[in-house]
Amino acid sequence: MAITNSFYGYIMTLLFAAAIVVCVESQLITETPYNAVVSKDEIGNFNTIAGAILMAPDHSVKPFFIKI
Repeated sequence: MAITNSFYGYIMTLLFAAAIVVCVESQLITETPYNAVVSKDEIGNFNTIAGAILMAPDHSVKPFFIKI
């Protein structure tokens, strides 16, 4: 009983699909590092969105993430 090329193709397809699943799951796990958190119940850094925006640095090349 010989192993055919279609069998190797099937195995390569499965390995490729598994690699895609691992990559997608690792991207879903990473959470955005917020620079400021706005919350009315004082759990966050700021009570207003305007206060968080004013805290963002001027002329920065890095993004400033605000969670509302």
